[in-house]
Amino acid sequence: MTTTRFAGRKKTEQAWKTLTFPNGMYDYKRINTFIQQHTGKVDPTNKDSDYIFTIYFDMSIYRVVALIHNDYELDFSQGNFGELLGDFIFYFINLYYMF
Repeated sequence: MTTTRFAGRKKTEQAWKTLTFPNGMYDYKRINTFIQQHTGKVDPTNKDSDYIFTIYFDMSIYRVVALIHNDYELDFSQGNFGELLGDFIFYFINLYYMF
């Protein structure tokens, strides 16, 4: 099995943070939990702070939804993160516009 990677960063930073998923089977909840455990919250000192990234499958629109805080960005060009999620169309929501 090939290694699955996910890259994200704060827009003001130069370096990308790359997460490598251990080999195994994942559902969307476990993918989301893994990402949130390794990327954390926007304000780690505030327990009510939003997570930087949230990924889930929305059955009503049959899409993988990625919620991304306004100050962060994702890079799917390196690696095969899309293969882990399957052949579903992504629907990205920038959290800044949700409030």
